[in-house]
Amino acid sequence: MKKFFVLKIGAKDALTSFRKKGHLYANTLSYFSKLENDPDRSDSFETKDMFHDPKGWRITYPSSKTNSIVTLDDSNIETMATGTLRYDLLNVYCMYAISLDDFPVIPPIDKRVLGFGGHCVLVLNLATFIDRIKRSCQEHNIACRYGVVKYFCTKTYRGNRTPFQKPDNFAYQSEYRFVFAPSPPKNPFELFIGDISDITTQVSSSADLLNITFAQEEH
Repeated sequence: MKKFFVLKIGAKDALTSFRKKGHLYANTLSYFSKLENDPDRSDSFETKDMFHDPKGWRITYPSSKTNSIVTLDDSNIETMATGTLRYDLLNVYCMYAISLDDFPVIPPIDKRVLGFGGHCVLVLNLATFIDRIKRSCQEHNIACRYGVVKYFCTKTYRGNRTPFQKPDNFAYQSEYRFVFAPSPPKNPFELFIGDISDITTQVSSSADLLNITFAQEEH
């Protein structure tokens, strides 16, 4: 099983509430799919659940301009993504994942993540953090899944897509996410798991993340 540190980057007030109250604020996937003027968060594929192979498809239409029939074969057609409503109302809480399996060569944190906010909280015990989220979800009868996001090329990927897959232009976000399915649906969905200051630490500023290092003590 892979080992991770996860961290949350955001505004000071939001992260204070995150540490002191265990406050998780989760928007729906449809919210992110429709978000405009925010390239770091907006992803039109968030609600898509299938990528279709255009092989064998053909498009034919009459052209009044040339007075002829135009035919486009599959070489002119890009991968088509479709979606049902099953992902629209799922809520997602996004964090940054640092894989300890990459040690000692841990990839540097991309400075673009600083766009999420000027402050950062590092979760030191992911297992305990997950347990507290699961316990709170069970108490409120809320379905929850969690894990690292895997990234794919939208031009070549074919098949089903899950909420734990995103286009590879977002790979710099190294995302670890929690997906919730509250009943009835809520937008946004908010979960309070209690004080987590015992398993987290406040990084003085998100900019300091760019210089964070990890070392393993020798015994």
